[in-house]
Amino acid sequence: MDTTLQDIDHLVTEVVNAVEAGEVLPELKLLSDAVADVIYAHEVAITKQTAARLESLLRFTAKSSDPTAVEARGAVELLLHQTTRSLNAARVEHAATLRRAQQGVLADNLIDALANHGPARTRELAARLDVHPSQISRALRQLESSGRVHVVDGPGEDQRARYYGLNRQLDR
Repeated sequence: MDTTLQDIDHLVTEVVNAVEAGEVLPELKLLSDAVADVIYAHEVAITKQTAARLESLLRFTAKSSDPTAVEARGAVELLLHQTTRSLNAARVEHAATLRRAQQGVLADNLIDALANHGPARTRELAARLDVHPSQISRALRQLESSGRVHVVDGPGEDQRARYYGLNRQLDR
């Protein structure tokens, strides 16, 4: 685990233990500010375990009408909101990275299929690679715009069908 995350987990654990023991509610505001600063400065998200501790702290402070507890509860709610946004942004970025990697693999597989089997239609390539035709179309558009594949004349009389072939000058 990253040192920053360990520091955050340690701080949260200390404060949760102190609050549950009936001590240092004013330090919750300081904790939430410190953790929020670390999250934004280092672009990290807290661990699920730390989030669970903070949620239990929220439940604990919800029972108190002490003005300090109310202020602390607001600080912890804000911190949880910020970290949830941070976690969601990290998930979106991770999904985008995976999608880009998958598109690269699909492009390589299309190049291989066209090299091994010759020109083919989108549906034929989709069946050959066991991928949805819309993904094949998207990948072919990208490969076509980069000049790696091009539309070729297909066999038969159906001029509506688009066959794709390799641009041999680039792929050798």
